[in-house]
Amino acid sequence: MNIELDIAEMVERSDEKMRLLKAVKALKPKERLMLTMRYYDNLSFQEIAEIMQFKLNEVHELHRKILKALKQNMNEDNDDKR
Repeated sequence: MNIELDIAEMVERSDEKMRLLKAVKALKPKERLMLTMRYYDNLSFQEIAEIMQFKLNEVHELHRKILKALKQNMNEDNDDKR
């Protein structure tokens, strides 16, 4: 076990978590709410649709949009550090 590699991996994971947090904070409130319900509360898309009073297809579309935005924001933040 190489302690230097373990520390480097921990730093990299920490950096990734910070980029994700920053990307989530850049989302609109309803987008953050949806992520919270889906990934923290483990609600189904149907349950989210009922709570948010959206059609099921709207929830799926918003979910795809959110994930795309998160990925883009994280990649942009990563590019800025280079």
